[in-house]
Amino acid sequence: MINAEKLKPILEGYKSYLPDHWDDEKYKWEAIKYFQDNWNIDAPNFGKMFAAATEKINLVPGAETVQLDLLNYGIFVSKQ
Repeated sequence: MINAEKLKPILEGYKSYLPDHWDDEKYKWEAIKYFQDNWNIDAPNFGKMFAAATEKINLVPGAETVQLDLLNYGIFVSKQ
């Protein structure tokens, strides 16, 4: 369980930090929005939906590609 009292000062600090660093942080929020707009747990083809929803994730350049490719492969293989 998340301790809300401990989280509150962290969130307040980030909210203060964000306006001056938006150019460096914007891609994270765009990736989250893209994921939210494309996520559908009830999609008839979950693997295709998952691949589309995670297409813009680039929080750790290079690392996410391998992880998501393996996960997408696992989803594909499990359906066969």
